[in-house]
Amino acid sequence: MESKKEERIFQYDLMRVVFMLMVLGVHVLSCIKQFMEPYNTTWYAITIATDLFMIGNPLFFMLSGKFNLNKNFSEKEDYKKFYVKRVMSIILPFIIVSILVYIINNTNLSVVDYLQKMLAGKISGTYWFIYYLIGILILSPFFSKLLKNLSLWEKKLFLLIGFCMNAFITIWAFFKIPNMMTFATVGLVGWHFYYFAGYLIEDIFPSKKQRNILIIIGVVALISQILIRRFMNYSYRLTDPSPLLTLQAFGLYVFLLDKVKINITKIQKAISKVAQYSFTFYLLHMVVVSRVANLFPLKITATHNMLFGVCIFVISFVITLGLSIVIQKIIINPLKKILEKGFTFAFDNDKMKQK
Repeated sequence: MESKKEERIFQYDLMRVVFMLMVLGVHVLSCIKQFMEPYNTTWYAITIATDLFMIGNPLFFMLSGKFNLNKNFSEKEDYKKFYVKRVMSIILPFIIVSILVYIINNTNLSVVDYLQKMLAGKISGTYWFIYYLIGILILSPFFSKLLKNLSLWEKKLFLLIGFCMNAFITIWAFFKIPNMMTFATVGLVGWHFYYFAGYLIEDIFPSKKQRNILIIIGVVALISQILIRRFMNYSYRLTDPSPLLTLQAFGLYVFLLDKVKINITKIQKAISKVAQYSFTFYLLHMVVVSRVANLFPLKITATHNMLFGVCIFVISFVITLGLSIVIQKIIINPLKKILEKGFTFAFDNDKMKQK
């Protein structure tokens, strides 16, 4: 019998795999959508599916916040361990994979050119989320201490303020009110909001009844978005931080946490194994999708394009996962061990000096 703790860990692994599939789906659909005639039934179907898969973006940040803000920081060692672990798990894979992607995409290789593109976010791999994540991770220990000291009603107020701030930004954008986007510099606006929400959501909505209501609201938000797409021909901020996206993300988060149960041990182990490579998968998938898509004649009928899309999705998933496993085991993990030994040696020396 699986313990509650083990089941919860598996549920988060399940989330990671679902998010992997959603992110992959977004970019596969973008490849075939450009060859579709706009505003016909197939085009709307692809647009709606893309909107659904885009919920993976806030969910990625929510899951990151769930675990990174849940740490204890009482001593200097806690801060050191946190930052070292994040360098190992986020920055090191990013640097390694971005170098590989740069080599694949460029014929004239230059260290200076790579550094300029990497620091400017111009490595061709859809790495915008990395820069958001690194920024918030740097401040996570301080935010963690702040959030742990909040009472339940303060947590609710904190989340409500963030929701309202994103709603204001959405309304201003809709009515094209100038000079208001500077409001977005506040930390609760944008993708950072979901990072905090991932830590707060389970405390704020602890009961089954509350979560069921949240799921229903999420479904209503998704239907509303579909209707807006179909009848208003409006898309701006529907897939950026906004009330509709937030409600969909919250609903799907608790749905995956509470409603999707897999009791077959072999499937659980397979899902948890795949989840271990989720971050490397994110970093690699786009370069694979773009090349696999080039193998298919996507300029023919809509039916063929849909079938090709399924083929591109499956092939890209298998190749990306395989590459993720190889790169992680052959390059990333050995480098982690070397760097961890170096950090351990430095920490031990620091402790000796303090004594």
